Amino acid sequence: MTTIAVSIDRILEGVYAHSAAHNINGDNERPEILGRDHKPMLRVLCRDTLSGIAMTMGPALKASNLAEEPMPDIIKFEMTLPQFLIPDMLRAAIETAVAAGVLAKAWGGSTNPIFGRYTEICRMATDTIRGLLASGPLPGAISPTA
Repeated sequence: MTTIAVSIDRILEGVYAHSAAHNINGDNERPEILGRDHKPMLRVLCRDTLSGIAMTMGPALKASNLAEEPMPDIIKFEMTLPQFLIPDMLRAAIETAVAAGVLAKAWGGSTNPIFGRYTEICRMATDTIRGLLASGPLPGAISPTA
C-alpha cells in the first residue's frame, strides 16, 4: 500500500503560474489573472477536480481523506500501485491534471480558447493516470504456479 499526498497549495501555485503566464502571452481576450484572492474558490475547484480524477483510479484506490470536512490541505490517496510506478511521479501527474482541471473550470465561461485547451490537458493527463494504474497486476488475480 502506498500513500500519495497531494498538496492543495502546491496545485494552486501551478494554477497561479499558468494563469499569469497565459495573461502575459495571450493574444485573445484575457481572463482575469487567478491569484491568492481567489484561493477559497480555487480550493473548491481543486477538490471537485480531484474527486473526478479519483473516480478514474479504479481498484488501485483503496482510501482517501478527500471528502473530509473541513477540506484538508493535504489530500491523501491510499493506493496499490504497479511496481514500476514511482509514487512521486504519480503525485506530480495528479497535480498537473488537477491544475489543468481547475484552470478549465475557472475559465469555463470565457470566450478565450484556453478553456478548451486546459480541458483537453486535464483529460489527457487523467487518461494517462488511469492507463498507468490499470497496467499493473489485477488485485486478486491468480498467479501462474509453473
